[in-house]
Amino acid sequence: MQKSLKLAMPKCPECGSEKTVINIKDYSNIVRVPAATATAAMIGVPLSNISFVCKECKYKFYDSAFLL
Repeated sequence: MQKSLKLAMPKCPECGSEKTVINIKDYSNIVRVPAATATAAMIGVPLSNISFVCKECKYKFYDSAFLL
C-alpha cells in the first residue's frame, strides 16, 4: 500500500488560525510547490518560503512547510 504525502499547513502568525491555504495568486509558488512535491522521496525536508494566506483574516505570509 502506497503512503500518501501531506503538506502540513502552518498557523497564521496574525490570528493563530489553522485555516491556511497556499496562495495561488503568488506566481513564485508556481515554481516552489512543484519543486516541493518533487522532493517527495525526502520526507521531513522543509519547503522554503511558500506563500500562504489565512482563510480567517486574509493575512498573507511566507513560511516553510513540511512534508509529513
